[in-house]
Amino acid sequence: MKIIFIALLIGLALPNVFAQNISGVVNTYRKVLWADSATGRAKLSNVSGFAGYNGRKVLLIQMKGATMNGGSSTTDAGFGDVTDIGSAGFYEVATICGFLNDTVVFERKFNNFYDVNGHVQCIIMPSYTNATVIDTVKAAPWDPAADTGGVVALEVTGTLFLTKPIYADGKGFQGGTYTQFGGTCNVNPLAPPTDYYMPFLANGLKTGGRKGEGIADFITGKEYARGKQASGGGGGNNHNGGGAGGGNYGAGGDGGNRVTGALGQCASNGIAKGGVSLSSYGYAVTPAIQNRIFMGGGGGAGHDNDGFGLPGGAGGGIIFIMADRIEGAGAVLADNALLANGEVPGRFLPSPLSFYSNASSSDGAGGGGAGGTIVLLVSNYGGNAIRIQASGGRGGNSEVGNNTQCSGPGGGGGGGVLWYSSPLSGVAVTLAGGAKGITTSGLPACNGQSNNATDGGAGSLRSGFQLAAPRDSSPVCKGLVALQWQTSISGYEKSGINHIQLSIDRAAQVKGCVLQRVGADGFYTDRYSVTGRNTGIYTFTDALAWPATPLYRGKFILLDGTVQYSSVLSLRPAQGSSMPHADVFPNPAANQVSAQIYTPVGGLAGMEIIDVLGKRVWVRKQVLNKGGNIIPIRLEQLPEGSLFFKVTLGNSVIVKPFLRLLK
Repeated sequence: MKIIFIALLIGLALPNVFAQNISGVVNTYRKVLWADSATGRAKLSNVSGFAGYNGRKVLLIQMKGATMNGGSSTTDAGFGDVTDIGSAGFYEVATICGFLNDTVVFERKFNNFYDVNGHVQCIIMPSYTNATVIDTVKAAPWDPAADTGGVVALEVTGTLFLTKPIYADGKGFQGGTYTQFGGTCNVNPLAPPTDYYMPFLANGLKTGGRKGEGIADFITGKEYARGKQASGGGGGNNHNGGGAGGGNYGAGGDGGNRVTGALGQCASNGIAKGGVSLSSYGYAVTPAIQNRIFMGGGGGAGHDNDGFGLPGGAGGGIIFIMADRIEGAGAVLADNALLANGEVPGRFLPSPLSFYSNASSSDGAGGGGAGGTIVLLVSNYGGNAIRIQASGGRGGNSEVGNNTQCSGPGGGGGGGVLWYSSPLSGVAVTLAGGAKGITTSGLPACNGQSNNATDGGAGSLRSGFQLAAPRDSSPVCKGLVALQWQTSISGYEKSGINHIQLSIDRAAQVKGCVLQRVGADGFYTDRYSVTGRNTGIYTFTDALAWPATPLYRGKFILLDGTVQYSSVLSLRPAQGSSMPHADVFPNPAANQVSAQIYTPVGGLAGMEIIDVLGKRVWVRKQVLNKGGNIIPIRLEQLPEGSLFFKVTLGNSVIVKPFLRLLK
């Protein structure tokens, strides 16, 4: 019996013995500078350290990009309403095929159009086998300047064992930053300002807390006061109004007023408005326009003139997990957790209080951050009970430290979303809206009161998650240059002989080169090779009977035994051809391309380069000679991205696409 018992223990321990241990920030984040959905390419802010990432999955996601009502006047209550969702919240899992300098080429075209002005990021998803969370796995905080962070995304083949949490609490959109204004209450305490927006300082008395961050960009000069910032909560107005909660699936709660019981005392009028609900814009696989996910909106800051107010709480981030199974392996429920809660506002209050507090004193409190989003493409769950939370943060309380005033509490953050693929078993889920703040030690007339602050709206449990099928399943990656390797291929045909030149940088690391050609079966085969030369430049000739149209590429063998490929060169027959043809090389290019044009008869040709919107960005007319012509074209003044070279020769029009990259 003892032997059987020991064997059973060993069998139970095997999954953890062979699991990969993970902790901390496991993702790599990069800002996307441009994205071309039609070619499945995205230029990143930095590809340092990405060598060897071919075949890795990424999460592409647009964090913002909605358009909001900018207000017809400062009294426009519609300020901050979403008027166009744009591409905000679009996302997809894509697989890296290779790199062209700092541009990632993916295996398929993108499902979505991404607007890089809307803060798009590319998140490298680590892939594990039977991973064990041995210390908290965290999302890097959202950084609106770098356009990165706020997301944990990972893939596990087998089981994800939780012995510590996966954590994105308060990693989403930022709360309204704390600001102390120098003035006291409005010059007329019976008519305090009710503005929905204002600049940092409208004047010494007309002031308001900063709005929380949401899915729309701030409008310059309208960052403060009580109007919502799309899914971000509004700030408290002068005097000492509380900030509103951020929104996600649930709308943010409104902030509370500063009330007064004596004539002539300062008060606020017009509560801060909670961030909007995003429930009608996302969290559905179909229709595709609603297949979106969002971080929690930030809460608005309370109004402060004495130095004891609170900022808004940050929203919860996004957790995105693909796994066969999640198992609770921790000793306590708190360790077996996936957390994307909104933040409760707080800060260290100065002397004489001198302590960290989630409540204000004689100033307005901040609104709670909205709960974030948890997406689980997981087949089943097991082990100890698992806790999943994406709740809104509680609004800040007011009047800590026995202060005898009635400053405005903060509104609660809206609840977030759990979107899952398979039935949940042994999982406790909390997606509540955050509670409104209250005054905790003010005058008897308002002690324990909310002063019109409200709770955040509830979040939602959404079933049926699945990855969207590719809209265009045809592969788009061919003959890619590996990351950080510069190669080129060019050539021409003369008298039935194809002349091809290949080059590669860092020649000292190259021990040979092979010219490959596509055969009748559609596969590349080796044609000619050169070894023992490290010049980096290789020339080949290949006799091929007209009218064949060969495809060539270079295969470079490195000293470490690895292989790098050039892009693809298509050579049309020149001698004896009755039709004009053209090619552009190198492709992609940074500063210059050469248009290789063959025409059976000489004459005037019209040439132009057109961008993806159909705008002409380069135009030239030139007399071409009979036969082959090489036209160099400088690119420094042309936009980056996909371009099209168009040449008109008599009744023939030829269009060749190419990619312009910035070094």
